[in-house]
Amino acid sequence: MKIDLKSGEVCLSDNHPICLRQARGLCVTSTAGTIWITVTGEPGDTFLEPGQTYEVSSNGLAIIESIGNGRVRLTKPKLFSGLRQQAVEILRQLKPHEKTGRSGPVSLKP
Repeated sequence: MKIDLKSGEVCLSDNHPICLRQARGLCVTSTAGTIWITVTGEPGDTFLEPGQTYEVSSNGLAIIESIGNGRVRLTKPKLFSGLRQQAVEILRQLKPHEKTGRSGPVSLKP
């Protein structure tokens, strides 16, 4: 296994799997070759062709291997990327103002 830091991809070769623990939510995208994914607690195996993505749904051991040579990109979904900032803004608005002791209005921005 090699990691291409320029592209952010993991280069895989036949019979050299990578093993990931607690990978729930990880997105595996095939960028080259056929990728074979097995996850403890998930039924069956998954095979990806270039351009296909699979999201690991359990927290079991995930084994990712290529058939021949392959490349994958591993990412976390960005579904909740703005959630932390929204929470900080809500807490800031709920904090009583130093002079008046009142809280500001709370608005959720989509």
